[in-house]
Amino acid sequence: MITGKLSNGFKYEVDDEAITSVEFRELIAGTMSKDNQEKIVANSKLLEFLIGEDKKNELYALIRKKLGKKYTPVEEVDKCTIEIMKAVEEQNIQAKNSESSPK
Repeated sequence: MITGKLSNGFKYEVDDEAITSVEFRELIAGTMSKDNQEKIVANSKLLEFLIGEDKKNELYALIRKKLGKKYTPVEEVDKCTIEIMKAVEEQNIQAKNSESSPK
């Protein structure tokens, strides 16, 4: 399990197996779409896939509360998704390095 804390204080967990799945790759591909609408939907689905629906909703609520907004700004969710993805990538690299280091 990959755990972390976003810069806004939100704590999350990501299942290790999720990031090596075909579903993950399909969602990543969707985030690279040239169609902005598709990209927004894919980012939301990716976030939910990584941290689960309940935690996604908690994150949305935290963002709205911190910003004093009625609705959750897309840009803020994108920032959080990117932050999670960077942390997942970093922890993945560290895990691979520790596996390949001589014992």
